[in-house]
Amino acid sequence: MNRDEEKKVITYICKFSTYTDYSDSQAVDRMLGKVMDDPLFGRTVYGERFINRLLSIQSGKKLSECFFCSKEAQNGMVCDACMKLVIPTYGDKKTAEKEIKKQVKKQAEEKPDQTYFENLFKDMDDSLTRLASQNSINTLKRLEWLILGISVINTIVIIFICIFFWRYLRIMM
Repeated sequence: MNRDEEKKVITYICKFSTYTDYSDSQAVDRMLGKVMDDPLFGRTVYGERFINRLLSIQSGKKLSECFFCSKEAQNGMVCDACMKLVIPTYGDKKTAEKEIKKQVKKQAEEKPDQTYFENLFKDMDDSLTRLASQNSINTLKRLEWLILGISVINTIVIIFICIFFWRYLRIMM
């Protein structure tokens, strides 16, 4: 955990709070999904607190205090004073919206959702590889038992043939 990561998380929390309606459970679920997938939130103090706050909101708690200073927050997460500290253009709606859209677009380009699907496909490939190797192991075990069975049957047949010839030779002599 370093200071730059904490600053990034604080900035993300404020940016998320400008366009997320925390009274909408689906929006909170989507936000929670994004945050849980991002390792940055899992390894920072503010990130873990934000995850816990989202889980509290998801469980039905109506929280109105600011995430940072515990004052009244209109959006349910961050008050205006803290927003202006983190995002200086917060009061100017048009500038702030443009900046946020630009940042979100930049973040999407830097870290597209493809990584999620790439990881999913990679996990699926790993699972299929493990399953294939497990199936190969099971097939090899079955072949091993089949060969063992055939060997036992061959041994028994050879014993019967030997007994038959031994008796046949005995009768002939």
